[in-house]
This record gives sequence, structure tokens and C-alpha cells, in this order.
Amino acid sequence: MEKMPDGTPVVWQRLFDEQAFTNEHREMLNQSPRNALFEMVAELACCHPTAGVLLKNKWLTAPDNILSLVTCEYDKRTWETLHFRREEDAERWLHELSAAVLAPLDNVSQEHLDLAEQFILRLIDDQPRLQDVIGVGDGWSWHCELYAMLFRIILRNAKNRPAYLKQRITEMLDDPTLDFSITDVEWRVNFPLDSELKAVLLAFID
Repeated sequence: MEKMPDGTPVVWQRLFDEQAFTNEHREMLNQSPRNALFEMVAELACCHPTAGVLLKNKWLTAPDNILSLVTCEYDKRTWETLHFRREEDAERWLHELSAAVLAPLDNVSQEHLDLAEQFILRLIDDQPRLQDVIGVGDGWSWHCELYAMLFRIILRNAKNRPAYLKQRITEMLDDPTLDFSITDVEWRVNFPLDSELKAVLLAFID
């Protein structure tokens, strides 16, 4: 699980920032018995379809099958041209798309990381086709989530391969079709990384 510079898991940081969760809430969950946690998960999955899809796609699918599942999920959700009049409807659709398609990629198997990177690049290229939704909803968040996921996949794929990381970042910085800059590298370097990969990122900044 990706962590913030202070060591807090990103998912918990979002809960603290966006859902008013506190450390007390987190501690209560940590102390909850297993059966109670199962009941919470089941109720969330039943009452909130987005949570149910995320649970199935990310946590209840074998890592080797996640990529094919989310590819089908993306194609199914985007094959029709969508139009939303209300901003909140477009934002909800993008949020559900992110939960169903992007979030599960954090658990994709190591062997499928190259294909996962290609998939994210396809989604980045596909943004103009979804402009009717992105332009109404919070398209900037979707855009940022795509690039954050791309960077996370590349970092996972670069494990024990610092030369690969240097090559990919150089290629991304030189690619005029990508919205990627040194600022992205500067932001990521503060996250927990092994020393070899952090040294590669620091070399781009210095």
C-alpha cells in the first residue's frame, strides 16, 4: 500500500482529509473483532455499489486476473458516449470509474506491470473521447489519478531495476503527449522508496 511521506497509508490520509475520519476511528477499527469487520464489509458492499465493485475488483480477484477484469470494466463503462447535465452526476460517474478501474491496479501481479502501464497510457490517450464527462465533472482529479497510477506502476516495475526507472522517467519527460514534468518527480521523491530508486529520482531534481 502506498504511503504518504509521514508513513500514513494514502487511503487513510484520504479518509482523514475527505471523510472526517480520525485516529480514534482508525483505532476502533483496529480493535473490532473479525466478525464485526466482516459485517461492515458486507454491509458496505451491499448498500454501496461502488464499494462492492472495488471490493470485488481489487481485493477478491486474483492478482493475475485484475488487469483483464479492469480492462473489460473500462470498456463496458465507456463504450457509449455519455452526457451529463449535472456536475455532481459526472463527478459520481468518474469516481465510480476510478474505484472500479484504477484502484484495483495497485494489486495487479508483478508479471503484468508492463501491460498495466500500457493500459494506463491507453486511458490517458482516451481522455479526449471522454471529454463530455470530464468537462462537466471533476476531470482534473481523473487526470491526476491517471498519472499518479502510472507513476506507481512504474515504480513497482522498477523494483531492483534503477536503470529501468531512469530510462522510463527520461522517456516520459521527453514525450510531448504526456503531462509529466520534474514537478511530478519532486513530489514523488518524498514518498517511502528504497535507496536505489530514490537516488534515481533525486538525480533528476539536482
